[in-house]
Amino acid sequence: MKTAVVAVASFLLGISITVVVGRHLVPKSVFAQGVIAGGVPLVPPIDAAVPKVEPLHRILIDNSVFLGVPGAEARYVLDGLVMSNVRFDNPLGEITLAYGGGAYSLTNILISGRLSLELTGAAANTAHFLDSLGLLRTPPTPMAGGKLGILTTVPTVPAKTTEPPKNKPIIKNIKLGKPLKGDIASQYDGTKR
Repeated sequence: MKTAVVAVASFLLGISITVVVGRHLVPKSVFAQGVIAGGVPLVPPIDAAVPKVEPLHRILIDNSVFLGVPGAEARYVLDGLVMSNVRFDNPLGEITLAYGGGAYSLTNILISGRLSLELTGAAANTAHFLDSLGLLRTPPTPMAGGKLGILTTVPTVPAKTTEPPKNKPIIKNIKLGKPLKGDIASQYDGTKR
C-alpha cells in the first residue's frame, strides 16, 4: 500500500512539474524549409545551389620546379593557387592536377610527362554535364541538318555511355608528346558576385 501511495504521488508530482515548467519545452512543428511570418514555408531561390567561387587568397608560388619521385604520382591541387614561372615534371611517374572548380591562375607554366587530370565537385559536375550533351566528344557532332543555325530535326541528347560513379572524381590521363607551356586561369576568379 505504501509503495502504491509513493508511486501515485510521484506520478502526480511529475505531471504538475511538466505542466508548470515543461510547457515551453514542448516541441513545435518543424519544416524542412524555413518559415516566415504567417506559417508559410520559405523556399530558397532556384540558384541557391549554384557553387560560389571564392576569390583567390593569394597563395603565391613563383619560380619553382616540382619534380615528382620517379615511378610515383605527384599530385597538385589547383584551386586557390596563383603560380608563375613554374615547372611540373615527373620523368618516370605521373603528374596529377586536381581541380574542384575554384579560382586559379597559372602564368608561364611548363608541364611535361604523363598527365592526369582529376576533377571533383563542381568541376566534375560540369565535365559530366558537357559530356552528357556530347560536347566533350571528339570530333564534335555536327548540328542536325548539317548547316549552322538551321535545325531541320529536333536535337536529342546523345546515347549514354557508361555513367561515372556518383560522388567520385572524374580522372582523365594523357601522355604528353611535348610539354605544355603557357598561361591558364579560371574564367571566374571570385571577385565579382
